[in-house]
Amino acid sequence: MAEQDDTYNQILNNAMVSDSNFLTDIILRECGDVFLGINSLIDVGGGHGGAARAIANAFPQMKCTVLDLPHVIAEAPSDVHVSFISGDMFKYIPPANALFLKGI
Repeated sequence: MAEQDDTYNQILNNAMVSDSNFLTDIILRECGDVFLGINSLIDVGGGHGGAARAIANAFPQMKCTVLDLPHVIAEAPSDVHVSFISGDMFKYIPPANALFLKGI
């Protein structure tokens, strides 16, 4: 539905960014040590990069990349600390030290 309705797509993306910002702060505070020693991370289905941005800010040495569908990445804001790749996780996930999947 998000591919077909721009308004719905924007509402969904904004909701996901808010959710990621809230949850990622808790994850970093309570379990942030799991990210120690990771040099590269792919946020699979990471939307507009809310979680990846928070992780990159907490661990500036880490290369954070968001992988999401083309219609999501097309609307993603540019960011100097997070890269965005358009793709389908069921076809290809770029190599990295770790994958981050917020919800399954």
